[in-house]
Amino acid sequence: MSQPAELRLRRFLVWLVLLICGGTVVELVLVAHTASWIQWLPLVVAAVSGGAAGAVLKLGFDAGNAVTAFRFLMFGLLGLAAVGVVMHVRENYLFVREITPATAGTDALIQALSGASPLLASGILAVAGACGLAATGRS
Repeated sequence: MSQPAELRLRRFLVWLVLLICGGTVVELVLVAHTASWIQWLPLVVAAVSGGAAGAVLKLGFDAGNAVTAFRFLMFGLLGLAAVGVVMHVRENYLFVREITPATAGTDALIQALSGASPLLASGILAVAGACGLAATGRS
């Protein structure tokens, strides 16, 4: 890729991170994902990551500390997304076991995978993290 095309792609990916994080914050607020501190965690990390994306867009990819902090947050988003998927599966599994105590093992797990807590809701943070890492990979 030529330098201008690569720079445009990197900026596009950071804009995508900004939009995903902003949309995630709005969605989490609208669905009242605020019952406990663990539910506040994705909201806060998405908001801070969106702010960091804005800083990278403003300061550029040569701003060492901003890019390093941004990359750190992107790794955090990836980890947080994995934890979120596991927690959603766990909550669904516990709900299945509460509603139908006779259901166990594989049957309960299969029902948990299609339960009320959306498994891939956390996955959008992984997409943002991967886009951010891809954008700053050569910084």
